[in-house]
Amino acid sequence: MEGIESKSQSPGRDSHIMAENVEGFKQRVKEILDLIKQDENFSEITAEIYDCKKSNLTKLVTELSRMHGELADQNVNLIKEVNKNTHKFTTPIKTQQVDSSSTSPQVTESSKKHESKTPIGFNFTFSSGGGFQISRSEGSESSILKSSNSDSASESIMSINKRLVSPVDDDALKVKETKVNDAEELLKNISVLEEELSTSNKKVQSLKDENALLETKACDTEELKKNISVLEEELSTSNKKVQSLKDENALLETKARDTEELKKKISVLEEELSTSNKKVQSLKDENALVETMVHDTEEVMKKISVLEEELSTSSKKAQSLLEDKNALLEVEKAKVAELKVEISESTRRIETMAKVIEAYRTQLLTTDNEISKLKQELSRKDIDQTQFLSLGQTITSLQQQLDSKQSRNDELHEKAIRFTADISERDDEIIELSTKINQMRTVHAAEEDKLKTDIGRLETEVREKCELVDDLNRKHDAAVMSCRDELKVKVVELEREVEVVSEEKREAIRQLSFAVDHYMSAYKQLHQDFVSIKRRFV
Repeated sequence: MEGIESKSQSPGRDSHIMAENVEGFKQRVKEILDLIKQDENFSEITAEIYDCKKSNLTKLVTELSRMHGELADQNVNLIKEVNKNTHKFTTPIKTQQVDSSSTSPQVTESSKKHESKTPIGFNFTFSSGGGFQISRSEGSESSILKSSNSDSASESIMSINKRLVSPVDDDALKVKETKVNDAEELLKNISVLEEELSTSNKKVQSLKDENALLETKACDTEELKKNISVLEEELSTSNKKVQSLKDENALLETKARDTEELKKKISVLEEELSTSNKKVQSLKDENALVETMVHDTEEVMKKISVLEEELSTSSKKAQSLLEDKNALLEVEKAKVAELKVEISESTRRIETMAKVIEAYRTQLLTTDNEISKLKQELSRKDIDQTQFLSLGQTITSLQQQLDSKQSRNDELHEKAIRFTADISERDDEIIELSTKINQMRTVHAAEEDKLKTDIGRLETEVREKCELVDDLNRKHDAAVMSCRDELKVKVVELEREVEVVSEEKREAIRQLSFAVDHYMSAYKQLHQDFVSIKRRFV
């Protein structure tokens, strides 16, 4: 019983370890399927991502192979432990020589039946006490060790190597060794032994029935062996598929090397693109120089516009000054006209005053004549003194009026002289302003002609620079278009090659996933068979 308990404990622990390995195996397969699902958008995968996923797949496949080897090793250890822990039920039957001839044929018949019904690769040996033992032949052990690389074969063999029947309690006859002196006691002992022999024959019959059951179970084991052989064939096909997948992986590695060559070609194309970019940069530099020249011309045009604005402002200022001077001149002319009017009026007044003075002079002469006449008359006649005084007073008053008129005439004459001097000064200023205006007009005309010539020259230069810029732009556009077309063609070729590589990789991954699914289904079926067999015999 202790051997049976140790046997039941060790398979339980090993089955627990095997369940853990199965769970790890399922987890690795799930990770592989997740990586396969992630490769749906293969066109977006770069070389680094491809290398990373390739390394992950290789790690997972090596982990699966490691788990596979561990499961195989565990099953081999289980088989060895089952073989070691198989209890040999050998209990000797102590019988007398009486009726030995009747019992031996039955035993030989049962042994012959067992020998004829023994499965290939296994030996059933019967003990003397009615028990039996299952052992493997050497050829079967070597075949089992050869097929220990797979989990399913080792588990099935382990299930077959389990002990198929429990031991039968040995109820062999035990002869009490006593010193019998009496023959009656010997006869009684012989009768007892005969009864015990009949019971042992009944037990042998029950063992025959159990042997028939074992034969049916052996048929089941043969079917299991057939299933194991089928699974071994499937395992060999799966190994072949794995080998083919390895070959495809090698092809993928070669394609990866081809992709490296493509990368080198891409680097060469990038270098060509860099040279074209340098050419474009040189063209851009030339364009920048042209743009700087255009900018300089624009600045010159701006300066010209500023000079034109300054010239326009100066002309406007000169025009305003001229207008102001003209206004002042008009004012002065108006003043001169007024002064002329005043002078004419003053001259007219002077003339009137001169006429009045002449009239006064004539009157004075007449008065002098009259005075002389009066004096003569006074001398001749005696005139009254009163009339003489009145005449003297009138003469003095007339003399005073004449003096005042003379002073007024002198003042008006001085004013006329002063006005004529002012008019002459104003005429001189007007002449100077007109000369300055003429000089400014000549200078402005010369500067305007010079600026017009500069503007024409700059316009011709700008036109030439614009033509040069247009030519450079056309060359640049042509170079860019040619480079773009070449790069587009090369990119299309590279995309085609990458698409071919990606399609091949997808096909390889698809086949790998199919192989893994098939392998997992076979593994699950084998595990279920193992569990069912274990439940059947526990």
